[in-house]
Amino acid sequence: MVGLDPDPKALARAHLKAERAGLSLQLDRGYAEALPYPDGSFNRVFSTLTLHHLPISAKRNALREARRVLRSGGSLHVLDMAGAKPHDRSRLPWLHSRLHPKDNASNLILELMRDAGFSDPQNYASDGLRAGLMVDYYLAIL
Repeated sequence: MVGLDPDPKALARAHLKAERAGLSLQLDRGYAEALPYPDGSFNRVFSTLTLHHLPISAKRNALREARRVLRSGGSLHVLDMAGAKPHDRSRLPWLHSRLHPKDNASNLILELMRDAGFSDPQNYASDGLRAGLMVDYYLAIL
């Protein structure tokens, strides 16, 4: 298992959690838009609460990179903030000023996945989190 994050503090927290749980994993510093791994090196790629931090061009590159590092028959699993609806913006203005929720609409994420080379991506489920935030779960198989 390999974990990737650009934030050294997040990697340090992940290392401590893995150590406490007795897990052996590789933690690398890097960005989703330029994965430091060879083509076809993974069976699964998971992205958790990442895409909403990225502008659309970086989302596009991150999904292309996920496709590149997957083996044939591999799967991409994405859990991320659901795209903002007009009434959502007034509820959490501090969040929307820093992130890119308008670029996280389900139809756009699915389109970006198809553009990246995934043939039949699905918005598998939606659910609510604290503070009234919604998340979408996407699944795409090569």
